[in-house]
Amino acid sequence: MSAFAHVLGSALRRFWEQNMFHHAAALTYHALLALFQVLLLGVALLGLLGTAETVDDAGRFLIDRGADPQVIDAVTAAGRHAIEARGASAAALAVAVVFALFIASSAYLAATVALNVVVEARDERNPFQRRAWALFGASVGILLGVGAVVAVFLGGDLAGEAAGVFGLGDTAESAWRLLRLPLAAVLAMTGFAWMYYSAPTVDDPRWKWISVGACVAVAVWLVASVGLFRFAAAFGTYNATYGTFASAIILAVWLWLTSAALLLGAEINAAGRYADNHAHPISRSGHSPERAQHEAARTAAD
Repeated sequence: MSAFAHVLGSALRRFWEQNMFHHAAALTYHALLALFQVLLLGVALLGLLGTAETVDDAGRFLIDRGADPQVIDAVTAAGRHAIEARGASAAALAVAVVFALFIASSAYLAATVALNVVVEARDERNPFQRRAWALFGASVGILLGVGAVVAVFLGGDLAGEAAGVFGLGDTAESAWRLLRLPLAAVLAMTGFAWMYYSAPTVDDPRWKWISVGACVAVAVWLVASVGLFRFAAAFGTYNATYGTFASAIILAVWLWLTSAALLLGAEINAAGRYADNHAHPISRSGHSPERAQHEAARTAAD
């Protein structure tokens, strides 16, 4: 058996034994809550900067893309209401930013809990320190994550429309079609590397632009993302079965697959470190659980 196959087998076993699917579900829950706040932020921005024509353009764009009529009505109604209440949009924007960052930081803390299980570390920081670091870590993660998602899904006709709006030619559109998936992979790998570096509470984290776990995680994420949305587009009975809940279900499944890919990559990195006989991660409280048990046993023997 090759070394990678051994590491992969160990990672999959640890993934199952450490209930990573459960942690992925927790991440999905917090991510969904954060998305609602991001939508509120978008509506507030529309009310502050947009016009009635902007709302109409957004509605026509959704119609052309085959969006659900109820979704179109909700978006356009919210946009018109925000524009009519333009005086309150600045306050709404400030509130939306605060709530969006707070909810996103909760998702980051959920990732910290899961990744600490992977690396067998403990987090003994006080709540203020946890939240402050989570706000910063989540902000960086949001920027990288949004960039990767936009690169994946801003393709096809949408890329052509964007090129036309900014006065770019067909060459720019063709280049974007070729480069968007590699760009998405780079951004996603950077985002995963950021989470592996910043979220676990270890004393001496090491930044790695490229790791085996991140490469596998990004590959799984790209395949799962493209496969899920192609499946949803190919089978019309999905919308007929679930009705207005279909979009929410697809989004939740996609977030769950994304979270599972993130945690699988972390397990692969951890299994690789253990296979190379590297030292166990040290928690910010001082020692890993295994090292603490070893020292306690040695003290008792003395």
